[in-house]
Amino acid sequence: MPIFRVEKNNGYTVMSNHHLRNKELSLKAKGLLSQMLSLPDDWDYTLKGLAFINKEQIDAIREAVKELETAGYIVRSRERDEKGRLRGADYVIYETPQPASDLPTLENPTLDMLVIYGRMIQIYLVTSLGPIPLSTMANGEWRSMGQNYLKSLLALAFQAFLIMVCVGIYAVLIQSIGTGGDISGAIWRAMGYTVLLCFCLFKTGSISNAVFGAH
Repeated sequence: MPIFRVEKNNGYTVMSNHHLRNKELSLKAKGLLSQMLSLPDDWDYTLKGLAFINKEQIDAIREAVKELETAGYIVRSRERDEKGRLRGADYVIYETPQPASDLPTLENPTLDMLVIYGRMIQIYLVTSLGPIPLSTMANGEWRSMGQNYLKSLLALAFQAFLIMVCVGIYAVLIQSIGTGGDISGAIWRAMGYTVLLCFCLFKTGSISNAVFGAH
C-alpha cells in the first residue's frame, strides 16, 4: 500500500487537533478554521477578505463560517458605540468549541412559543368546525351565526399575521443584543424583549376581534 510522508518546512502553524478530529465538521469547515487559525491577528477576517485568499466565493465562505459558528468554534457578538448604535459583528475564533449561549433563542421553546402554539391550535379548531356554522347561512333565522363565524375566521387569520410580525420583530431584537462583556445586561434585555413579545401575542386576539367586529 502507498506510504505518505509529511515533510515540514519553515512557516508552519501549531494548532489544536480538535477540529481536525471532529467528525461533525465538514472538510470545508475544517479547512477554513485551520486557515483562520494560521492567519495573523490583524488579518481581514471579513467574508470578502477570506474569499480573497481562497478559490471559493463569498457564499461558500459564509456557509463554512455559519457551520463553525453553529459548532461553537466561532462566537459572534454585536457591539455598540458610545451612542448605543450597533457596530459591525465581532467574531472570536476558538480552537475548541465554546458552550452555547444561555440567551433565549427561537430554537429554545419558551413562554412566547407556548402562546404561539396555543394560538395555532385555536385556529385549527375553529377552521375544523367551519361546516357547522356555515351550514346556517341558508337559514334566515340562524344566518347571524354563520356571519359571526366568518368574522371570527377573518379575525383569526389576521391574528396569525400579527403573530408572525411580532415574532419577526422579536427575532431581530434578540439578534441585535451584543454582550460586549456585559452578560447580565444582555440577559435582562433578552428577558425584557421576551416579556414584551408575550404581551403583544396576548393582545393580538383582542386587536383582531376589534378590527373585524368578531365576538
